[in-house]
Amino acid sequence: SLRDNKPYDQMVRELVAAEGNVWENGATGYYHRDRGMPLDNMANTVRIFLGTRLECAQCHDHPTDVWTQKDFYELAAYTYGLKTGVNIQADNPELKEVMRRLRELSKKQKNGKVPGSQKATALSAGREFFDPLRWGVVHTERPLKLPHDYQYDDAAPKDTVEPRVLFGNQSDAKLHDSTDRVKSYVDWLVSKNNERFTLVIANRMWKHAMGKGLIEPIDELTDESAADSPELMEYLESLMVALDYDLKQYLRVLYNTEY
Repeated sequence: SLRDNKPYDQMVRELVAAEGNVWENGATGYYHRDRGMPLDNMANTVRIFLGTRLECAQCHDHPTDVWTQKDFYELAAYTYGLKTGVNIQADNPELKEVMRRLRELSKKQKNGKVPGSQKATALSAGREFFDPLRWGVVHTERPLKLPHDYQYDDAAPKDTVEPRVLFGNQSDAKLHDSTDRVKSYVDWLVSKNNERFTLVIANRMWKHAMGKGLIEPIDELTDESAADSPELMEYLESLMVALDYDLKQYLRVLYNTEY
């Protein structure tokens, strides 16, 4: 994607909306990095792409920012239905038949009816062969519930959480299944109307070129964060949007800037 100079917003969309098998869609690696940890994945997503630290709110209301634990869970509800490590053989009748025959052969091996040690049965070999098929990402209807020890008055422990964005406008996309939830979330995340998304990448690339962000830290923005030069930061944001998130063109402007 970098080699092809894919627009940044498109690259982020493909990562966060990724599904399928890793050998067919490399973007699914974004979820396999946090395999089985969807809440951690959401915290990483918000920190990298929105410059907002929500890790603390995963367990309790944020002690130094405005985000509550419920805010975190409502945002995480968008992608919680995405499951990693799904074995595609479960829904493939041909692969299921192969595993059935391997189990029969392994049983015969253990009973001494066919050559082969118990440590290297046909079944164990088959499982090793099929293991790569587990590297898939699929949409499910899995709901997200608040933890059993949730302690605040705005909801009860184990309540099912409905998805809601952190700031800006809730997308008009339907939310009745996991596919729509993820699409709605990505539409909001990379929208040109999501000022935090544009601000973060414009500031991050400025730091890449100049050595220091106009806002520091670049991944811990709050309502009190202010740029060293607000006018310049505003211009860089408008430039990023005008260039349709073409990072090479954006850097070309920065590298040809005269002091």
